[in-house]
Amino acid sequence: MKTEVSMQYAKALFELANGEEKQEFYETLKIVNQVINNDVEVLKVFEHPRITPDQKKEIIEKVFKDKVSKTIINFLYVIIDHQRIKDLGDILETYKSLLDEHNNFKEVNVYAKYPLTDKQKQELKIALIKKYNKKIILREYLDEKLVGGIKVVVDNEVIDATSLNKLQKIKDILKG
Repeated sequence: MKTEVSMQYAKALFELANGEEKQEFYETLKIVNQVINNDVEVLKVFEHPRITPDQKKEIIEKVFKDKVSKTIINFLYVIIDHQRIKDLGDILETYKSLLDEHNNFKEVNVYAKYPLTDKQKQELKIALIKKYNKKIILREYLDEKLVGGIKVVVDNEVIDATSLNKLQKIKDILKG
């Protein structure tokens, strides 16, 4: 989830990266995040109050020394010093948003009761490209609660073209 804190750290790392490093940093951070957050025991070590920041940095050094850039290691040191290792997933998500924006991509989540056909996806993509003037990454999710239609979520904007929403609008009009 994007937060003010994750934006600060993601933006700082993003601004440190030159050209191709931006994508490389994302890929590296994704792997580091998996190593730290996908293993409960590893995460416990990094969140344990009795393990000092220097000990945590030592672990980072041993695990990642010859595998990731010095910039990424230093970045991990900073988030350890500021007790933000638990925010690494959010930082990664926010960094990805910055990278997509930099590469002129817009991620769009589409919710539908049934899978969209290739033709529907293509038509939707074309409409979204026109609206946002960006390359569209379409993520489709099935939502059993929907009666019909689709709901499109782009950043904080919701385009609700579901049957239920249309019925609600008709109901509101009839109520006056």
